[in-house]
Amino acid sequence: MKIEIIEIIKTLDQAELRTLERLAAGFVDPGDAAAAQLVFEAENTLYNLWQYLADLKQNDYRLWRLTQTAAAAVWTGLIEPGDATAVKLIVRLLPALAISAVSSDENAKTLYRSVYDSVECEDAQEVRLATFTRGLEVWRNRIAQHGVGKTLRQCLLIAQVNKLCFLTWHHELYPSQLTDLGVNQPIGIWVRGNAEILSRAAVAVVGSRCSSDYGNRVTEDLAAELIRCGKLLVSGGAYGVDYIAHRTALQHASPTIAVLAGGADRYYPQSHEQMFRAIVEQGGAIVSELAPGAAPTRWRFLQRNRLIAAISEGVLITEAGARSGSINTAGHAASIGRIVAAVPGNIDSANATGCHKLIREYGAELISGMDVLREVFDLSEDSQTGDSAAEARELSTHTRVLDSLSHRNYYDIAKVSALSGLSREECVLALAELVLLGKAKQEYKNETVVWKLIT
Repeated sequence: MKIEIIEIIKTLDQAELRTLERLAAGFVDPGDAAAAQLVFEAENTLYNLWQYLADLKQNDYRLWRLTQTAAAAVWTGLIEPGDATAVKLIVRLLPALAISAVSSDENAKTLYRSVYDSVECEDAQEVRLATFTRGLEVWRNRIAQHGVGKTLRQCLLIAQVNKLCFLTWHHELYPSQLTDLGVNQPIGIWVRGNAEILSRAAVAVVGSRCSSDYGNRVTEDLAAELIRCGKLLVSGGAYGVDYIAHRTALQHASPTIAVLAGGADRYYPQSHEQMFRAIVEQGGAIVSELAPGAAPTRWRFLQRNRLIAAISEGVLITEAGARSGSINTAGHAASIGRIVAAVPGNIDSANATGCHKLIREYGAELISGMDVLREVFDLSEDSQTGDSAAEARELSTHTRVLDSLSHRNYYDIAKVSALSGLSREECVLALAELVLLGKAKQEYKNETVVWKLIT
């Protein structure tokens, strides 16, 4: 049965509609031709929003942006990351009409011809009927399994509860650097935290999930230098090098970006929940192209790596084995012209084979010290370093919370708040940072979260 997004929007309750309004608020104004012209120009692979907005009357625009935002949100729940066939379809029809088309009763061949044969473009040659047919089968199966209305409502509910924002191609905060992925870029990205930082100069720091002491030390030192020179750090929130990179950013009071392979509302791995919360609270961002609630899978991890590469100016691999996922990230980075750099390691260490292969066979820049790092990433010292902000935090809130903790006994949040003279919210944030800094320990006793000093 053909599904019209506009009809589903009419059935939303007031809370759902308010959330949808919030998600759609960043659309490019149809009266701003210059802004709309910038939406997509990359090799004509994606549509130019202006040609669709130029004839719209202002009173029609609100409904149009709500419809397209809702449809794009649904698409993030229907397709797998990197589905170029779906992107090409949405380029031609826009998200809402694309939903109507794939939910119709037309067979694949008829639909394919109506979409591509009637349009004078190269896509008709690029998108083979067999590929389109397979994609259509997957999309229709997911529509049948989950329902368009149900998927939209779930996205809106989770977005409301977790304060997520949704950046589609035509959103003013959509990171323009993602357009370098062409038809392999996401339909949109869900963001938890500060979406405005996604367009700032950033370097991805990735590597082994089972990093050695050497790898941890090198990661921390190089990441700190990148921060000191004004770069944001991007990584995947995983164990090992990812964790060290994010932790270093938090220690230097610098925003950091974590790109996840599941929904932006799902902290994965769960053991890093405290770190993810600190990332958001400290002005960073958690990013995912998957609909809220989506679970991470192996394929999604591999595809997530292309976003890490695209959102950054370059990728630094500090330690990696031969089968590390960071090698995949480096491949994505190289394919779109990003800097790829790697740190050499012990020739006897399996954790160094991936970096050595990148340097030897794929021309990765060899990072042998801070001077080379600065040269490769064109770094200059930033006068507003993260160190001063971290020191200021240490001398204020951190000090008061540390003074309230005991070396012997665990205290709950109520006692820490009473002893420090700070609000519970201030204490929770400070304690999360102190745990990450290795100065406090968190435990669960009698279903209550408690803390003590680490001696």
